[in-house]
Amino acid sequence: MKPKQTDKDNKINYLYAKNADTQFQNIENAKEKGYDVLLLNEMIDVHFVGLLEQKLSDAVFKRVDSDATDKLIDKGEVRETVLSKKHLKALETAFENAINKEKYSVQTIPMATNDPFISVT
Repeated sequence: MKPKQTDKDNKINYLYAKNADTQFQNIENAKEKGYDVLLLNEMIDVHFVGLLEQKLSDAVFKRVDSDATDKLIDKGEVRETVLSKKHLKALETAFENAINKEKYSVQTIPMATNDPFISVT
């Protein structure tokens, strides 16, 4: 796990899921990137993760669905967008018009070409 899941701060990122069925797509996306995903689906696991984070100073635990797959483990890489600023603004505006802006926000980020076009987090 260490080589692939170590971030720019030299911390090992342990990705986990609480439900293999409802988080299936996020788990598969992480696996496609070569990441390992722990299944922590028992009530005690929340407390266990908290204990591990206290004991292991070089470890971070993240839910596999907490962010876009590309952003789960920050390697310090900067991706360039293929869209112009005008197209990015138009895309943001289209999504903002379709959601409740008080509860949700829209963010456009460059993703890898094999990642899903849209990710809702």
